[in-house]
Amino acid sequence: MKKIFSMLVLFALVGCSSKVLNEQPLKYSFMPTYFDIDSIGIDLPEDPDTLVSKDAIDFKPKWVEGGVFYSDSGDTSYLPPGILISERSSVRYVFYEAGYRRQQIELDYSKRLTREYYDKSLEAEKLYQNEILRLQKLSERSWLEKNLGYIGFFAGVTAMVVQQFGLVKLLD
Repeated sequence: MKKIFSMLVLFALVGCSSKVLNEQPLKYSFMPTYFDIDSIGIDLPEDPDTLVSKDAIDFKPKWVEGGVFYSDSGDTSYLPPGILISERSSVRYVFYEAGYRRQQIELDYSKRLTREYYDKSLEAEKLYQNEILRLQKLSERSWLEKNLGYIGFFAGVTAMVVQQFGLVKLLD
C-alpha cells in the first residue's frame, strides 16, 4: 500500500511540473530594428539668429522696381524687379528652407517605416493564425477520446450485468 501511495504522489508531482521556455517560440522576430530618423537627417541649430553675426543689418523686405541704375561715377546697370532682403532675412530663409527639407525627409521615412511595420505585422498575423490552426488540429480529440466515457459506462454496466449473471448462476 505504501508503494502504491508513494507512486501516486510521485506521478502527481511529475504531472504538476511545468516546462519553462527560455527562448522565443518562433525563433524569429518579424518586426524591424529600431530606426532613428536623426541619424540620417542634418542637424540644424534651434535658432536661426545664431547663424548670423551680431553686426548684420536687419530691415523689412523692400520692393525694388526694375530699371536702369545710375551710379555717381557714371556707370549704369540694369536692375531686375524683385524684393530686397537683409542679411538676417537671407539666413532665416536658408534656415527655414533646410528645416522644411528635413521635415520632408522625416515624413518620407516615417511613411516608409509605418508601411514596413504594417507589412511585418500582417506577416506575423498570418504566421500566428496558421500556428493557431495547427495547434487546434493537434489538440482535437480523437473518436476514442470523445467516446471513452460512454465506452467506460457501458463496459461498467456490462461488467455489473455479467457479475450479477455469474452470481445468479453460481447461487443456483
